[in-house]
Amino acid sequence: MQIEIFDDEHERERSLIRVKRIHISSLVLASNSEFFFKLFSNGMKESQPNSTVTIRIYDSEEDAFMEILNFMYGMTLSSRAMKSSCTLFKVLMLADKFEIISCIEQCVQLLVDLPMTRESALLYFDIPMRSEYQPLINEATRFLSSCYEDLTKHLDELCDMPVTVMETVLCSDNVRVSSEDCVYDIALKWARKQYPRLEDRRAFLGSCITRLVRFPYLRCAKLREVLACEDLDHDFAKDVVGEALFFKVDPFNITIEACEKLRVRDKISSKLFYLGKRSFFLIAERCKSNPGPSDSFGLFLCSNDRFSEVIIVDFMFAVKKKPEMNFLNLHGMVASFKKNEGFGTDRLICMLWNNFTANDSPYFIDGVLHLKAKLSFIN
Repeated sequence: MQIEIFDDEHERERSLIRVKRIHISSLVLASNSEFFFKLFSNGMKESQPNSTVTIRIYDSEEDAFMEILNFMYGMTLSSRAMKSSCTLFKVLMLADKFEIISCIEQCVQLLVDLPMTRESALLYFDIPMRSEYQPLINEATRFLSSCYEDLTKHLDELCDMPVTVMETVLCSDNVRVSSEDCVYDIALKWARKQYPRLEDRRAFLGSCITRLVRFPYLRCAKLREVLACEDLDHDFAKDVVGEALFFKVDPFNITIEACEKLRVRDKISSKLFYLGKRSFFLIAERCKSNPGPSDSFGLFLCSNDRFSEVIIVDFMFAVKKKPEMNFLNLHGMVASFKKNEGFGTDRLICMLWNNFTANDSPYFIDGVLHLKAKLSFIN
């Protein structure tokens, strides 16, 4: 093999600084590298017996390339390379270029195990997309998320980061902010700095801001700002605000065993959820039917916050039913909520309780009752 080494400090001039010749088995190269396998089997002159293969690299890649050749013979890297993230990264990039999967996998594992810095983590975000790189990307994501947990403390630095880093940080479960309003303000500030032209900024925000900001969790005052924001296309802003004010509660699921144990006035509560800045939860209840001998299944929407101001909510309860397996709207109303109030119906499902909880009940699918509420504000 003939290795032509070029001066990468003057890349445009492409000046050859030296040539190195080494003897190496083509079988070893072809068995470890898809690149060399194709090279030696393409019918060209390189595939002929006793032919000389010429590889062109830059001066800064020479040590890493020799590491790769040694790896293909011994399936391990030198101890010096294993301790240097800089050397390992160069080896990784060359292993990617020459399609040496076993070397890629070893480099990735070694880099994951080495201490990470912000500079190295940012570097890993720019590597080509391969499934073998996922452990390294995951570790870089975790590291950067931990570095920028407190967004307000690192806001200026974050606004200089590439979009992949900004999205990673804002979408992290570990991020610490006072409210979702803060996430919206940060995304907007980043976009204004990275995209000075209004048209470019609108295009970017229109394509990704709904991934970064949970609009249903914005305060009403902030939603009004969204509607008036010139950085967002007006029709787009109207759509996201409309969806935020018409917030669907994910299905509230109750097992048949839980319903069987319910006595009259026993309750099952959903998790807390938010509409704008107000918090709500659902209560399912076994209610005494009056008149009539059978009990009924009731469902109520309850407010759970400290705000005393009245809000008007239009809501609808739906239940999934066999055989159609669709959600059927069973009860809807408009109610004025103060703090710690609840509205709903004690007759959402009216039938003998034993029939309601029987195995052939049309309301239990694989032993689960699926409930859903749809809410919207009325201004």
